[in-house]
Amino acid sequence: MRHGSDHLRGDVGFEVTDLETDLALWRGDDDMLIDGEDAYKTAPGMEALLDEKALLSSMADCTVEEEADKGPPENLVSMQLDNNDFYDGEVLDGLMDGRGRYTFSDGNVYVGEWVRGKKQGTGTFTWSNGDVYEGTWLDGKMHGHGRLVLKDKMIYEGEWQEGKCHGKGNCRYQNGDKFSGEFRDGKRFGQGKLVQVEGYTWEGNWRGNAMEGQGTCKYPSGDEYEGEWKESKRHGKGIQGRMKYCSGDSYEGDWRANKKHGAGAYSWARGMKFRGKWQEGRMHGNGTMVYPDGHVYEGGFIDNVPNGHGVLTRRGNKTEGKWQDGKLIARWEGKPPMLKEIDPFSAESIQLPSIPDICEP
Repeated sequence: MRHGSDHLRGDVGFEVTDLETDLALWRGDDDMLIDGEDAYKTAPGMEALLDEKALLSSMADCTVEEEADKGPPENLVSMQLDNNDFYDGEVLDGLMDGRGRYTFSDGNVYVGEWVRGKKQGTGTFTWSNGDVYEGTWLDGKMHGHGRLVLKDKMIYEGEWQEGKCHGKGNCRYQNGDKFSGEFRDGKRFGQGKLVQVEGYTWEGNWRGNAMEGQGTCKYPSGDEYEGEWKESKRHGKGIQGRMKYCSGDSYEGDWRANKKHGAGAYSWARGMKFRGKWQEGRMHGNGTMVYPDGHVYEGGFIDNVPNGHGVLTRRGNKTEGKWQDGKLIARWEGKPPMLKEIDPFSAESIQLPSIPDICEP
């Protein structure tokens, strides 16, 4: 069964970048689905309202709403700016302060609390395309706890810091995939669990949207891997990774870039066992093969087959010699030992049992 990292990279990428320039959330390799510049920009024309005189002058052409029990009239204004943006709400010392509604000329709308001209407290920002953020703000940026709905794409609910998903949160994608865990600077970072509708379950440590460090993956086939990861690929030194295959086979050992590489042990469901060196997913180098009948071969392997110097032990008797493609072609005999070639058709010839397929990777 082949399991690569492309499935993870292609289907579940998720990032929220700094909304002072852009708000970018994507699935797969798509990028820059929405432009969130209006969420943070200073309202055009509001710079002119930084002192009380400028405010009162600007209000000459505005509709002023007043209620006797809500303070002086200058605390509540309705005004259209030169660029056709519109503000309706409370002001203080020439700045938006309190509750207010700001409507941008492009159709984006913010409704909520303001402090000294910046969004701060609780508020809702609605983009003209229907995307919505509802939650808390600090110094003009999403900060604290909030819920972001990207229409027909995904929903994120959780913690924010300076305009980015940061802390604990939950993300649900349109196709039904779900991620629950930790974020840093808009990316999966820390402990988390991703469940995909196709049957994949990834759980463990994340760094920059990729599995990194210790973690597990359960595959739709029933295979299961537990161990170390690097860039969403099985990768580790020492006895760090265990792979259980639905066939009943299992592997425990080193991995590199999603392939068995280094020292490791593989067990077949039919009873055969190998322990030794691996290279790019193949038995390569010195190792020990134990056959179901109890025979043991210790020696060299090339491309999953006994090759080179090796010793075969059968019922306590040892045969030491040179092997080629799993067959004894010469043996050590005499004193001092000398390598004697063997007639491949003679009774001395030994052919080791074929090795079953190895589940990949």
